[in-house]
Amino acid sequence: MTTRSTLFSLSSSRMALETCRLTGNTEWEERHGERLLQLMDEMSHTGIAVNLCDETTNMHGPDEDPEVLVFDVMNSMFTEHGMEDGVFHATILVRPGFISPNITVECDEEGFKQSWPDRDIDRAKDYVVEMLMARLEEPALAALVGN
Repeated sequence: MTTRSTLFSLSSSRMALETCRLTGNTEWEERHGERLLQLMDEMSHTGIAVNLCDETTNMHGPDEDPEVLVFDVMNSMFTEHGMEDGVFHATILVRPGFISPNITVECDEEGFKQSWPDRDIDRAKDYVVEMLMARLEEPALAALVGN
């Protein structure tokens, strides 16, 4: 299974759910909602959350654009000695694409620089995206997505 097919399944289920809500089709709204919850539950095993490095990432989408998947990330930062040094918060916006997803990471860059002046914010962003993409590629999702 590819990350792309997982993202397309999440996105298409979310788009179908929003369309049914707008048109008042409650029967199919419930079915698409169940499908989306099933995908998210399989990803997290604990509900509508994706576990990244013992922290939680919640998925939702902006009401104005149901094609975009939004993952709110909280990831622990550690010192070189392995002690927790705070939590890095970021928002990952993903728009599925045919070749590769369009990914944008937003965070409080000024706050990051104040909390961890010796760390590279781009590396922190890359890390949370890598962890999310790895989670989306897990074999357990293959049966649900159909690949």
